[in-house]
Amino acid sequence: MRDLLRPKPFRGDQVAAGTVLLTILVALLNERFADRWAEGVNLTYTAGATLLVATMAVLSRTGEPAKAYQSALQLCAIVLLALTLADLAIVLPRTISAAATIAWVSLGISVAAFGFSRLLGSAGATLIGCLTGSVAIFAGVQEAWGLDMARIRWVTVALVAVLLLATLWQRVREPVHGVQLANAAGLVALVIPVSHLVNTLFGISSFDSSGELDGRGGPHGLGAGWEGCCSSPGSH
Repeated sequence: MRDLLRPKPFRGDQVAAGTVLLTILVALLNERFADRWAEGVNLTYTAGATLLVATMAVLSRTGEPAKAYQSALQLCAIVLLALTLADLAIVLPRTISAAATIAWVSLGISVAAFGFSRLLGSAGATLIGCLTGSVAIFAGVQEAWGLDMARIRWVTVALVAVLLLATLWQRVREPVHGVQLANAAGLVALVIPVSHLVNTLFGISSFDSSGELDGRGGPHGLGAGWEGCCSSPGSH
C-alpha cells in the first residue's frame, strides 16, 4: 500500500496536477452543498481526501530539497486540512465562541504546516505555519481578554520579535527557512498599520471577546515608535 501511495518522481508533476484538481473539487463541493447535505457528509469526504493527500505528501520525501510537485502536494494537504477543520467546527456543538474556533482551527493548520516543514524541509510550509500560528495567537488573546488597538499592536510586536529572533537562528542553519521567517515577520508587522487604518477610517477601537466591534474609543494617532516597529522587519 505504501508503494501504491508513494508518488514516483517521474510522475510527480502529473500526480500534483491531479491533486490540485481534487482539492478544488472538494472545496467546491463544500461550498455548493454546505446547506444541502448533512453536516457530517462534508466532513467525511473532506477528511478522507486530506488523509490521502497528506499520506502522499509524506511518502514523497526523498531526503533532498522539496521539488515543485512535493510542494504542491504539501500545499494541497494543508488546504484540505483547513477545510476539514472548518467542517469539524460546524459539526461540533455551537458552544464555542468564534474567536476560540478560529484559534484552534488556525493552531491545527499551523501544527500541520510545521510538521511538513520539519519532515520534508518545505520552506513554504514554514511561512504558512508562522502566519496561521500568529492568527491563532491573536484569536486566543481576543478570546481571553478582547482586542483593543493597543493590545493588537503589542501582541504584534511580540510576534515580530520572536519571528526575527528565529530568523537569526535559522539564517546560518537553514537559510531558506530563515528567509520565510523574515517574510512572516514582515507580513505580521503589517497588522500595526492596518489596525491604524481601520481605526482612522472607521473609528473602530476594539474587538471584544465575542467579536463585536467597538468604536467608542475613536481614532488615535499611530506614533513614531509604532512606525519604527513596522519598518524593523525590512532591515533584516
